[in-house]
Amino acid sequence: MFKKVNITISVWISLSLLLVMAVPAFAQAPTPPVKPDGGDWVAQLAQALNMSVDELKTEIKSGKNVAQLAEEKGVDLDTLVKDLTQKAQTRLQQSVSQGKITQAQADRRLKTLQDGLKKWFNSGRPPARVKADLMVIRDAKIVAEKLGLTEVELFKAVKNGSSVAQLAEQKGIDLDEVVQAVLNKHAESLQKAVDAGKLSQAQMDQRLETLKQQLISRFTDGRWQFKPGGNSLTEPVEDAG
Repeated sequence: MFKKVNITISVWISLSLLLVMAVPAFAQAPTPPVKPDGGDWVAQLAQALNMSVDELKTEIKSGKNVAQLAEEKGVDLDTLVKDLTQKAQTRLQQSVSQGKITQAQADRRLKTLQDGLKKWFNSGRPPARVKADLMVIRDAKIVAEKLGLTEVELFKAVKNGSSVAQLAEQKGIDLDEVVQAVLNKHAESLQKAVDAGKLSQAQMDQRLETLKQQLISRFTDGRWQFKPGGNSLTEPVEDAG
């Protein structure tokens, strides 16, 4: 469970910054800004709570959320969120200085990020957009493996205009195999929902068929986005401000 929390903390902070920035920062990064184990964010969170990483793991596994832990440790939640988003604030201010966004936009985007973290730390439930971004990262890993590419190589190829279908053809791989590999992973999650009585078998089959057609379409026309703010089934999120 904590492994998932590790990943989600890293993804939420890293991707949320990029989502609210709405600038091509991700495209400029040499590698996707996500570490498999959550990286320094988890250590930073533990340190801010005056805990070891192992102690934080134990408390999270017991069912506590970050807000509860902060209260127990006498750590102000607002201060904790501010510390965790310091780098985001710095990058936003750089964009203001460079004339890419206004100060009002920077303030609004930082508030969006901080409010999202507060809500998550209080509820223990990551936002839906985080789950969507986790899904596209998972899908990208599967696609890369089927194509015999690293995730960075896949990212660069898609960024440069290649579709998944074109990459598969270059590798002599049937596109259906790539699609089916992604579907199989989604089927595992949907089957758990069926077993738990949250979804009927017919509903699961319908969702998989819909997903299959969408994947084929987007893998072929190049609209599949391996980037924060977009997923294999939706267009990239655009900044409203």
